[in-house]
Amino acid sequence: MNLDLLSSGALNVVDIIGKRFGRWTVISYAGKDKYHNKLVLVQCDCGTQKVHRLYNVEVGETHECITCARKKIKGRKNNYPKDRKRRC
Repeated sequence: MNLDLLSSGALNVVDIIGKRFGRWTVISYAGKDKYHNKLVLVQCDCGTQKVHRLYNVEVGETHECITCARKKIKGRKNNYPKDRKRRC
């Protein structure tokens, strides 16, 4: 599917309801913002719902909620040796 067609409005927003983009699932159309960008209500796999611009969701600029992003970062281990001396 061509992303340019979706964001330009060639396809109806109803066509992408229920589709997944990263961890987001499009639930419904939420209108337009003051710049006339299409807004959609999306739900993350963890259950968080948020309104995002349709274009940002399509191109992957936003692909998960902040809660999932923080969990992913928290799960990482730092690779520094424990005996490493601090720099002055």
